[in-house]
Amino acid sequence: MAEMLERHPNEPVIWREMAMVMQEDSKWKELLGFSFKLRNLFPNLAFGYRIGAVAHLNDGDIGTAEELAFRAILRFPQNPDCYFTYAECAEKRGELKEAMARRRTIIGLFPESKWASHGLMSTMLSLGESGQAESVYIAAILRFANDRDILNIGARVAEANRDYIQAATRWDALLELDSHNRAAHDGSIRNWTEAGRIDLAHKAIEHRDYLIGRRQS
Repeated sequence: MAEMLERHPNEPVIWREMAMVMQEDSKWKELLGFSFKLRNLFPNLAFGYRIGAVAHLNDGDIGTAEELAFRAILRFPQNPDCYFTYAECAEKRGELKEAMARRRTIIGLFPESKWASHGLMSTMLSLGESGQAESVYIAAILRFANDRDILNIGARVAEANRDYIQAATRWDALLELDSHNRAAHDGSIRNWTEAGRIDLAHKAIEHRDYLIGRRQS
């Protein structure tokens, strides 16, 4: 990849791929300098600002990360990723109420993005506001029917509300889409058991063991 960049130094796709590799490898210090060069070379590329903010965020400099993310929003108001990173800054700082507000803004601006609803529910669960999270889930599942990620967090929301039948039903719906998802199998078994439906819990155990086998001890 480095050789390709030497041969094509003005190709933004290569810069982006190299930055993504650094992110995957958690090379935050290296990514800080790389993203700075990327922004200078491609000032009209939102990715340079966002990945720079991500690097600062994971390097522990939340203030600089938030400043970069906010600058990105002002410069690229139609790019949802900039808003996501801005919300993550508040979350990283421990200001979960502010993170919730920012995620609500994303839902309003980009209703087609499931990750805004997903992130909002996750933050609400962290705050212990599972009742509010259920309302967000209901709206999200209507918009993103049969989405695995929404079903997954929706099951966790129902479980947090101790609505075990609903939680088990959502885990089972996820299994219809992803039959080898062990977490979903375990969630189904756990919640049917909590609901007192031992018959359905046994069926869920048999279903799991048939498809993916018992968990190795």
